[in-house]
Amino acid sequence: MKKFKINKINKFQLIKYFLIFIMLLVLTNARGYSVSPFSVGALFALMWCGLYLPVIAGEYLLSNILLMNKIADIYSAITTVFVLLVVYFIHKRAKKPMNVVLVGVYTLVSQVVSLYYIFNVGGWLDCLIFAVVCIVFLYACVSVFQVVVLRGWFYKLTLDEMVCLVALIVVMTFGIAEVYVFDCALYKFVATFLILMCVGVNKKTFSLIIAISIGLGVSIVNSSLLPIGELAIIAMVANMYGYPHKYKISLITILGVVVTQVYFVGFEREIMYTLIPVGFAVVCFLCIPNKVLDKIADKYLANNQELSVRNVVSSTRKSIKHRMSELSSVFEQMKNIHLGLIKQNLDKSQVISMISNEVNKSICSECKHKNTCFKGLGIEGKASVNKLIEIGLSKGKVNILDLPSNIAQNCGIVNLLIGKINQLIGSFQEYDYMLKDVNNVKFLLAEQMGAVSNLLLDLGEELDKNINFDNSLHNKILNQLLANNIVCSEVLIFSEQKKDISVVVIVKGDNAYNPVLQKVISKSINLPMSVIEIEPTELKDYYSVKLVRECGRDIVFGISNVTKTGSQSSGDSHSLIRLGNNKYLLALCDGMGSGENARKMSALTMGLVENFYKAGFEDDYIINNINNLLTVSNQESFSTLDLCVIDLTKEIIDFIKLGATYGVIKRENRVDKIESSALPLGVLGEVTPSISHFAISNKDMIIMVTDGITDAFKEFEEFEEFVNSITTINPQMVAQTILDEAILRNGHIAKDDMTVLVARTFIKGKL
Repeated sequence: MKKFKINKINKFQLIKYFLIFIMLLVLTNARGYSVSPFSVGALFALMWCGLYLPVIAGEYLLSNILLMNKIADIYSAITTVFVLLVVYFIHKRAKKPMNVVLVGVYTLVSQVVSLYYIFNVGGWLDCLIFAVVCIVFLYACVSVFQVVVLRGWFYKLTLDEMVCLVALIVVMTFGIAEVYVFDCALYKFVATFLILMCVGVNKKTFSLIIAISIGLGVSIVNSSLLPIGELAIIAMVANMYGYPHKYKISLITILGVVVTQVYFVGFEREIMYTLIPVGFAVVCFLCIPNKVLDKIADKYLANNQELSVRNVVSSTRKSIKHRMSELSSVFEQMKNIHLGLIKQNLDKSQVISMISNEVNKSICSECKHKNTCFKGLGIEGKASVNKLIEIGLSKGKVNILDLPSNIAQNCGIVNLLIGKINQLIGSFQEYDYMLKDVNNVKFLLAEQMGAVSNLLLDLGEELDKNINFDNSLHNKILNQLLANNIVCSEVLIFSEQKKDISVVVIVKGDNAYNPVLQKVISKSINLPMSVIEIEPTELKDYYSVKLVRECGRDIVFGISNVTKTGSQSSGDSHSLIRLGNNKYLLALCDGMGSGENARKMSALTMGLVENFYKAGFEDDYIINNINNLLTVSNQESFSTLDLCVIDLTKEIIDFIKLGATYGVIKRENRVDKIESSALPLGVLGEVTPSISHFAISNKDMIIMVTDGITDAFKEFEEFEEFVNSITTINPQMVAQTILDEAILRNGHIAKDDMTVLVARTFIKGKL
């Protein structure tokens, strides 16, 4: 049972409760006996679905007062409302939910007055029929109202729900089937208006259901099948056009009615009794503004599934953000723990003291000449031993030439003393090396955990950004797609800001690759949009198509490379990857030397670069972490790294170089040099890359090369002059031209691995 809440009443609530009153009024008029078994079923179903109880109870009483035949009708209505209020407040006070079975029981209890009246008129059988009809209609209303109030028409109705909807419409038709205004049937006006409204809000299937259901109800009352065909024809004619062609819908409906009536009836006076209610319904439909139809579609009929999706998306985003924040804290704590586990190296005086004490304990204390030695040397002897240990620590070991004269003259076990000192110094050096390696690993792990913590925090903040869903834009896109024969089951629009708008549509089959799709959405949003992703969905033959705002610039690439003459493997690696919307990474890595070892080191470095950038880590962390990984490996293998990040949206080019040779940006009137002063990766524990920033200009040509290319040119000026002489703007041809020239200058051989990577930016439409 739903909790009721008094909200500020708006016009949609007024319209909703007005329509409920009309429904109750019609159902009250659909009587089997003097009392109606239908309106009470609808009343309890509305209560169970959570509508505001005082309003619906008052509307129920008013409808019975307006249509009462006998005083017993009022007694029955008052009893019904009394039972409804009592059971509701009992459940509310006890905080016990009211299930559907109890609702049925309470419905029957509320009809004690009606059952007593029916028993006196018709007996037990009539009472049983009344009770069964009342309960069956209650559950039909519950099923339908759940769709309308709780779930929304956007979902496809099940067979049971469809049957219940038809039953509700048929029963409501009983209440208006015999109502005439100036000899014009009211049901023709109601049916035509509802058909036009359904077509107007893109619910064409429901227009046919309404037409056939109302026709069925009238046919039962009048014992004639003609109303079914009559209303079905109106629905089929109206469905020839859809929103936003409101006037075409109205015109074709009038023409269809005139033609069919003339064909079947002729120019008889009876034709006016059909044209008048139909025409009045068309006029009422035309008086409804398009904005109202949009709001009706949004509020009541269209997108409850989308609203559910939005709620799930919002809830999921907040949950993921919270979990990322918690996980970030865990990694931050782990970072601090690992930093705390790093052991500090002993200073020199502590090491000397430790070794001296061990020498005294294991050598001097066991020497038979110790008393004589102590008397001859005293405190000066200990200082001389400490001096000898200090020499050993600086040289790695000591020999007889390093002995102080007083020890050489007075000590009788010099060789044993030197051997012990060298043994202890060697043990300390091994421990020191091991401690440094362990500390390096701990520091590297701490640094990685800190970076993961920051990344999770950033992702959480990104998820926490507000995303707005645009209902009116959703309907506009959906209608335009349908107008272009593109079958679309769902449209989701995400727009934090105008420039960040993105659209996801679920379309059928080949429509995902239809170029009209991009044009329709671009026109609907009034922004250039481009498809960036097409993926299959769980629905058979349906695809998810994601579109984002199109960037005004684009980029093309070219790559040419050759392995050193006589070498089996190239030590050069390159990468061209897309990091996100309109953002690209260009990378060159040159392993020291050529051959298999250089290839492995280059490939390892390049793989790390790609994965770190795809994961979204910052530049500084990526460079330092890769450098630390290579340093800790204790391998004499180094790699130069040349990175270029191009952001077409921000129109910025970033260069990051570590030990790499120079690169250039060729522009219309000049060549800009990008230099590197940093050492390669893996040489030092800490590195400071050379970073350069450039703004994108029209037709920029970015040229990145390995040292095998630049070594072929004696000076940069020669390379600059040659690049300036290239007239083609095709990046692939530029790359191949530079490679061919380098090989030519080397005497037609490749003296080293050579790679040229070229990228050119351009304004779309001006390639």
